[in-house]
Amino acid sequence: MAQNTTNQQRADVLIVGAGIGGLTLALSLQRQGQRVRVFERAPILDAIGAGITLYENARRAYRFLGLDRAIDAQADIPSIAAIKDFISGETIEEKQLQKDSTPVRQLHRADFHKILADGVIANDPDTLCLGHEFKGLTQNDTEVSAHFTNGATAQGSLLVGGD
Repeated sequence: MAQNTTNQQRADVLIVGAGIGGLTLALSLQRQGQRVRVFERAPILDAIGAGITLYENARRAYRFLGLDRAIDAQADIPSIAAIKDFISGETIEEKQLQKDSTPVRQLHRADFHKILADGVIANDPDTLCLGHEFKGLTQNDTEVSAHFTNGATAQGSLLVGGD
């Protein structure tokens, strides 16, 4: 993964947080021609967590971003859909799915996170700035500056907190 460590950086949009939300936003903005920088406090991207279920609306969004083949290569297609009580775990409703026609996909969060990061880096290897813990910001009428605990600063037209 790229690690941009220059002291001064300029982009159209600055995103703080390289999780699923931050990386999805970065991909969307890149697709629209925006120059994006994503700042992550962790020194490496090491996603943890459990499974992710992508229903048709989410899959449509990721298809637009060009990730459908990568997702399908990593995902499982469930055979059963269930609604469970979040406290007891008791099954409230269960439905058999047609494996060849269901739009639902399930994959591990770490695999999904890697697909997103790989897509962002493929568009611009300098997008991810690791080891940048957000400290604060300053702004004027036309620009925002993000300041990081490692001494780096970055300027952009917009700053989004995706953490």
